[in-house]
Amino acid sequence: MVQKRFLTFRGMTLIVIVLIITFVLAVPMRQLIEQQSRINTLQAQEEANQILIQELTQDINRWQDPAYVKAQAKSRLHYVMPYEVGYIVLEASEAEAVGFQPLTSRPTSTNRPPWYRTLWQSIEQAGDTAAPLADEQ
Repeated sequence: MVQKRFLTFRGMTLIVIVLIITFVLAVPMRQLIEQQSRINTLQAQEEANQILIQELTQDINRWQDPAYVKAQAKSRLHYVMPYEVGYIVLEASEAEAVGFQPLTSRPTSTNRPPWYRTLWQSIEQAGDTAAPLADEQ
């Protein structure tokens, strides 16, 4: 009896050809998948950049309006137009941080002398210093 071989020459050739094709196509397929991923990432970045460009263009157009510029100067820099009175309202914590005292805790005039008396006293004290003698120089 003649035994048949499990793998014939044709079968081996077919397996080798399939393996070669698999290896030959594996590298380009991997590159194709990586490139497609990069393309998707770049498209998402482009969409985000287009949105940013639109926002910045709108911002430029707003700054072309003189009324908007005035409003920004008033709100950001606390500018006021002539004959206007500007007010800045601070929260209690903000007032303490910059050194303001609430009106209720300010000293009254009975606690200290008026400003002009303090000024006059400092002028008098400045005048009381004796001029240096000629010998000391």
